[in-house]
Amino acid sequence: MANTKFLKEYIRVLTHMEAYEPNFKADDPSLRLSFSQMGGILTTLGFIPLDMSNNHAEYALVQDLWKLLGGSDIELESQEVPAESNAEHKVRGVSKDDLAYVLLVIKGTRMPEREVEAVKDEKAVGIMKQVVLTDNENNLCTFAIRKGGQEKLHKYFISFYANRRSFEGKPKPKEDPEL
Repeated sequence: MANTKFLKEYIRVLTHMEAYEPNFKADDPSLRLSFSQMGGILTTLGFIPLDMSNNHAEYALVQDLWKLLGGSDIELESQEVPAESNAEHKVRGVSKDDLAYVLLVIKGTRMPEREVEAVKDEKAVGIMKQVVLTDNENNLCTFAIRKGGQEKLHKYFISFYANRRSFEGKPKPKEDPEL
């Protein structure tokens, strides 16, 4: 029940973004999010503070989440939303569905059926050891969490979880009833 409520809230945020983002189509299954768009979603859903700067302690976690989901270092360095269309931007962004999955894991949802058995990448360090990233034929990154990795991701991003729990207890702003 709580997962359904969260996913509906997530979809409302994506749909709301259509009004402000050129070429953004929330119902496009191939939509890839930019670093700025991902940050906006995290902020709107209460996973990170509204007033977070690049110097904020949790900013490094946002960067880690971006890399974890297969976002490119090129965009992370520029910190800008690319001007090109979504079709050209797909290679650099992260999947909206993968982001939703990881946010559910951060919220504490366990989905063992979605974890995969896979050989560890010897070059992976830190939290990246818990995921499997592969490029498909369209040069898009596919994402999966290794067996036992959901719990480790939840613990790694525990401050996002605490922020979200605090956010859930606050009344929604009256000026935007859609969110």
